Amino acid sequence: MLKLKRVEIHGFKSFYDRTEMKFNGSGIAAVVGPNGCGKSNLSDAISWVLGEQSAKSLRGARMEDVIFAGTREKKPLGMASVTMTLVPEKGEEPAGEAAESAAEKTAERQGEITITRRLYRSGESEYLINGKLARLRDIQDLFFGTGLGPESYAIIEQGRIGQILSNKPQDRRAVIEEAAGITKFKTRKRLAEAKLESAKQNLSRVFDILEEVTRQANSLKRQAAKTKRYGELKSEATEYLGQLLAAKFRRLERETAKVAIELSLASAELQTAQTTIGEREEEQTRVLESSYAIEQELTASRQRLADLSLEAERARGRLEYQAKQIEQIEQRLGAGEEEARLLARQREERSAELERQTADWQALETEFSGARAQYGDDAVDCVSRNYSYTRCEVDWRDARMVRQLSDARCVRGRTWGVDRRGLWVDRGCGGRFVAAGRHHGGGGPGGGWRPGPDWDQRFTVACESQDGRNHYCAVDLGGGGRATLERQISDSPCIEGRSWGWNRGGVWVADGCRGVFSIDRRW
Repeated sequence: MLKLKRVEIHGFKSFYDRTEMKFNGSGIAAVVGPNGCGKSNLSDAISWVLGEQSAKSLRGARMEDVIFAGTREKKPLGMASVTMTLVPEKGEEPAGEAAESAAEKTAERQGEITITRRLYRSGESEYLINGKLARLRDIQDLFFGTGLGPESYAIIEQGRIGQILSNKPQDRRAVIEEAAGITKFKTRKRLAEAKLESAKQNLSRVFDILEEVTRQANSLKRQAAKTKRYGELKSEATEYLGQLLAAKFRRLERETAKVAIELSLASAELQTAQTTIGEREEEQTRVLESSYAIEQELTASRQRLADLSLEAERARGRLEYQAKQIEQIEQRLGAGEEEARLLARQREERSAELERQTADWQALETEFSGARAQYGDDAVDCVSRNYSYTRCEVDWRDARMVRQLSDARCVRGRTWGVDRRGLWVDRGCGGRFVAAGRHHGGGGPGGGWRPGPDWDQRFTVACESQDGRNHYCAVDLGGGGRATLERQISDSPCIEGRSWGWNRGGVWVADGCRGVFSIDRRW
């Protein structure tokens, strides 16, 4: 009799960690625990390792349900493994050698028997007996007659007794036969009968094959007779063919001699024809060389004719061009005479204008002397260089123009003005400027210029974007002022926040914007 020694479970149902349960001693071992602690899983594991194939008997929908499915703290596993170790019980002798099962013989020979079953989540499964791969059939044969098996009486779960009593007589008889140990003999009988039936079918197939082979042998005999007759006829045909080929060879020898004579005659004629063709080719070569020379002379003559025509055309073009040049020279001579007369008149007019400007200069010198006597040394000449923005560095709060020196019109706020950094002119404006609001106080500490009460709070400034790029006009806004576009000078639109704006450091312009801005520091 075999005794359960050890059960090792890993990944089967609720057994996450590898668990080993040893059954020491003899007698009955009881597993006690509250509901849901896994008592039934132990019996399911023993039934499963013995070869149970029904997932429903293992309380599952599929066979993969026996693999640990995971919890909140533990991940699911990919394999379920159960190993059961059985040993022969000591102190008992078997009734006879015939009564021993294969499992008992194996256990007595090796000391113990270990059955292992593994199932992977991919669906693959393995069966091992004492660590070696085996089939499910081997495990079932191993435990025939021992009472161990998925459907045997050795494993009776809850409600199984009532199910056996309520089953049909045939089902109860199977349990009784398993307990009596005759199931293995009935299984062997069933297997022997199946093998005998298979042998009968094979024998019937052999008879069919023998009959088919007999028919083929008769057919082969007839084919052999035909083959022998074919060999005899082929020998006669070979003999006749040799005679025919010999006669044909003699005839071909005679024809070959005749053809050789004809070939000699044809060779002589060919040699004569080749000589004639060579003479004709030499004559053709001479004619071609002569025609090539004549064609070259004709090409040279055509080239000379084309050159002469081109030269004549060029001569006609030069004559026409020279005639046009003569006509143009005559026209320029007439225009030069008229221009000389105009220059003479302009010289007289410029001489008169020079006299007038000399008189005006003398008057300006006189006026400047009077202004210098009136305003002191603070008069400044400021002219826009190259019609561009020009700054004249003076420490003035305000200024006024006493004399315009340029031809371009000078408009305050547009072509000239004063800001925190001094006097500026633009767009060709030029003039003589003096500081505004000055008075002479005798040169004492109280003398000099004083600004008006509101000048330091409101003033205007002109600001222009240089070459379409950003430009910054530094103006002290006093930490709380603002700027307003009074007049747009440029053709490009000036949009606040996009092409111009102001901050604590001054006014900035961009994208070609140009205008006069009003600065209000009282705001």
